[in-house]
Amino acid sequence: MIESFIIQNYRCYRDKTEISFIASNKEGGKTKGLPPVWFKEINGKKILRLLLCVGLNGTGKSKLFSALNYLRMVATAKPQKPSDKPEYRPFLLDDISSTKPTELTLNYYIDDIAFTYYIKISSSCIEEEELRSTQNRSVRIFHRYHNHDLDKVIINFGNSCDLSKSDQHDLEINTLSNASVLATFGSLNLDSDLFTRNYDYFENQISMVRKSDRSLADKLH
Repeated sequence: MIESFIIQNYRCYRDKTEISFIASNKEGGKTKGLPPVWFKEINGKKILRLLLCVGLNGTGKSKLFSALNYLRMVATAKPQKPSDKPEYRPFLLDDISSTKPTELTLNYYIDDIAFTYYIKISSSCIEEEELRSTQNRSVRIFHRYHNHDLDKVIINFGNSCDLSKSDQHDLEINTLSNASVLATFGSLNLDSDLFTRNYDYFENQISMVRKSDRSLADKLH
């Protein structure tokens, strides 16, 4: 389940914008009567199972879902060629944003365990990427950055990472500048429960309602 999604410098979203899936307690506590089917309570937070976006044309509704789908693609799909540049879709209506990276952050739960995934993408490479477990305190699983002086991907694995040292080495040498660590893991035969669960989450668990869906209620189960 998604707790929040943060977008910066992606298409119509120039400034940092956060979409929260936490049921609000404003307006006199109206959420107290919210039917349990609409949310799941995790760590004292009411996480909505379904989020509806309502707004005028041109206010960024479609681009919000596009950004989430873009994050899913970057996290799971390796480019076909090592020389390919990453897909880069910045805000284009000023003179500065097209020279800055896109930044996306997803806070989410897998079996009630909280994770945060962050990625920064420029026109030339994936600049930075991080996966943390944030259940009780923020614990790094891995942090990746691109060293431009060496033109090399550097990955630092946290103490909570369950990859063997050999598999950590294999993952680092196979992660190219245009591919995410998660996508590279998905293409290799490596043993990690943490990486497998998070890769599977992006690959199979992110779901968005489309016009072809017959019933919104189906998405609640």
